[in-house]
Amino acid sequence: MKKTLSLLFILLIVANTQAQVPGYMGKRFQAGYGFYFSPALFGSTAGGKTIIGYNGNAESGTLAFNTIHEGFLEFTMKKKTIIGASVRYYKTTYDNYNDLYFFPQTSNGTYYNGNGVGHIPGFFKVTGLSYSLYFKLYFRHFTAPWGRYFIVGPTLRTMTTTYDPNSMPVQSTSYNGTTSSYYPDLGGSKQSFKSFDIIAGFGRNRVLYDKITLDYGFNINVFALMSSVLEYEGGNYASDYSASEYVRKSTRWRSRGLNRFNAFCKIGYLF
Repeated sequence: MKKTLSLLFILLIVANTQAQVPGYMGKRFQAGYGFYFSPALFGSTAGGKTIIGYNGNAESGTLAFNTIHEGFLEFTMKKKTIIGASVRYYKTTYDNYNDLYFFPQTSNGTYYNGNGVGHIPGFFKVTGLSYSLYFKLYFRHFTAPWGRYFIVGPTLRTMTTTYDPNSMPVQSTSYNGTTSSYYPDLGGSKQSFKSFDIIAGFGRNRVLYDKITLDYGFNINVFALMSSVLEYEGGNYASDYSASEYVRKSTRWRSRGLNRFNAFCKIGYLF
């Protein structure tokens, strides 16, 4: 009888110890894949399509969505806190809806009188990687990795733009009425940029078959959302760009638009 009671007592201690360990059934890590998406209202997708657009080179009025792919690794620190790291990949285009502001030249290299404003044909191809470190803070009555949570953390967006400068002549009319075809000097045909942001959002975790996690919700990039409001001018976004800043500004604008707001769905494996 004493041996039986001693064995039961030991089992209760072990069970209580396991219950105090953060995670799900002693499993504190989870790794997996996430899919993010949002409607491409104004900017163009990788296929050159947009729902509304700004009268650029994209095909507007179509059902178009931005997509982002993610790989993530998370660790349950406490009963209501998870720390995670992720890498997100996206591919899109910029449809050159903004006019280019420049000084047009004649065929012999002399400058016309007055400045020129012209529209660039074609697309810039944009690919990007976002590196994030985040915290998932679970609400009352929920224990990580199960239930509703708030997510927040810093993210670094890197983006690379490629284009063919020989396929982008600008048909421009200078302010004195002279029309010309002009190949603007936009810099290198491959350019890279970086920007910092803060991700924030809400989601919900579920655990299936004691090993699989299902995660869904939405998030925003705080600075991207704020800049979208601040740069709005007179019913359109941004002013005409000069040749020296055209690629940088347009690439960052498109990256902000794609990362501004996204719904997501993730699947992970507990270990």
